[in-house]
Amino acid sequence: MAANALLLAYGFSQKKSVILLLACLLPVAAVAAYMEIMTQAIPVVYIAIKLERELLPHRETLITTFAEIRLDPLFAPLINAANVDDSAIRESILSLPRWRWLEKRIPILACGVCIVELSLFLISLTTPAYRFM
Repeated sequence: MAANALLLAYGFSQKKSVILLLACLLPVAAVAAYMEIMTQAIPVVYIAIKLERELLPHRETLITTFAEIRLDPLFAPLINAANVDDSAIRESILSLPRWRWLEKRIPILACGVCIVELSLFLISLTTPAYRFM
């Protein structure tokens, strides 16, 4: 997000609309990276919760607490399950669609920032002081 702020500042100082367009595309790239990272983290979190349940039964553990707080309701079936070896739970967790990560706060805020920056770009196109390139 620091790069986004730098692009905005540079675009305003140079009065070039194309830089504002690049700035409004940066949150979209950040959301895409976030979705990819979180999708790739699903198996890691699943295995960590499963190992914690086997090694430390009836205890509050780090990954389980993290999943309850930050990844709920995506991992709720696994956290609330008595048997972590249930194949139905395993398949439901590992086959989560990517769009489920869009329900979280980070992508929603990034999309809001993108919309605001896109409106700044469109306003700059109509202003004679701003050149496109």
